[in-house]
Amino acid sequence: PVTVNGSRQVMPKGSLVFNPGKIKVVVGYPIDTSGYNIDTVDDLIRKTRNIIIENFVSEKQL
Repeated sequence: PVTVNGSRQVMPKGSLVFNPGKIKVVVGYPIDTSGYNIDTVDDLIRKTRNIIIENFVSEKQL
């Protein structure tokens, strides 16, 4: 899972203009997907989402 922090301040949604600022990219450990199938894909999505959320930082930490 990859988390991108600070991109909203650097390039607001719908904008084509970049603002000066800092972006922090967090590349998480790979998730072993071999135990998942079509019936458990929602569990994989939930796990991935939770990891991304855990890696978000506040603007003050950038």
